[in-house]
Amino acid sequence: MGTVAKYSAELAAARDPIELTITSADEAWSWLEAATKNLPIPPIGEMKFEGWPQLTFNVKGRDWDSSVPALIMGPLLEYHRDLQRAYANVRYGTPASQRLRDDERDQLELVVKVGQGSSDFVAELAKQFAVFASEAAKKMSSTQVVVLVLGLALTFTAPELYKQYVAQRQAETDALKTVQLSQEETKRANILADAFHMASELMTAKNDRLETENRILKAMRPADRITNGGVELTGEQARQITRPDRALAQAVAISGIYRILRVDTDRGAGFRIKVEDLGSAETLTADVPIELSSKQRDVISAAEWKKEIIWLSIDAERYRDSIRDATVTSARKPTDAELLKLLGEE
Repeated sequence: MGTVAKYSAELAAARDPIELTITSADEAWSWLEAATKNLPIPPIGEMKFEGWPQLTFNVKGRDWDSSVPALIMGPLLEYHRDLQRAYANVRYGTPASQRLRDDERDQLELVVKVGQGSSDFVAELAKQFAVFASEAAKKMSSTQVVVLVLGLALTFTAPELYKQYVAQRQAETDALKTVQLSQEETKRANILADAFHMASELMTAKNDRLETENRILKAMRPADRITNGGVELTGEQARQITRPDRALAQAVAISGIYRILRVDTDRGAGFRIKVEDLGSAETLTADVPIELSSKQRDVISAAEWKKEIIWLSIDAERYRDSIRDATVTSARKPTDAELLKLLGEE
């Protein structure tokens, strides 16, 4: 099994599995462009990473000298959560990171190093994306593996994506336009856009990354300076292009079989319940409004009292792994077919 890096027509004709070792963004772009253009991809026995990908950015300002101010800790943790969500989407078909086992969380652990002199943040991601590649290879063709794994690696780290985001936000907010993509950067942004159409997991990862970048920009003080993806912004410029968190939440309608964990009746006419989704293991808190029929509210009360499972339909907002502002719109006992589907016996 030969070791190769950059895509070529000669490699495309290979019949024996190759060992694909990616050592730079240029190599990753080469393979992703070939896959999105539907060029032949040889069988890949193993995909490895050396020295790439890296997550990097630099901040200068008060309290940023070789330190990590508390205001940036939350956004840094979001990078870790973004990786977990992306892997859960590859492994389990859902971005709900609650599905991950402890050993999977350990494999994806993100270590951010802080440099000397100013706050240079660097996180090596080679180990994590090797785990992505190993999992994807179990159920995908070589072309799909290239699109998904290299697409994810570039989605998380490509300066082109961040630069495009800043340029778009400056245009949308009428801020001073300081960022413009070069011809090559525009080409690469278009390659990534093609990949987004080929793998839905990439769109989720893109939204997660940009939400995290938004949170980091919001954490800047006016006198700070942040350099990310070759783009330098003052704290004031960063603040001008940020979006409110509420704008990042998505309205969702969810339904499934739940176990009621707690009932809070101190809610006036209605009440509130904490439930666990037996399909995804996700827990959430939802209001049961007085407008819900008395029959359906009785079904919920009986399920809690008798420790029975229940089918719920819920309207809510999803922000990354969090469900908020949830309201029960329907409640009933699950059917036999729904129970069998939950048990995987349909």
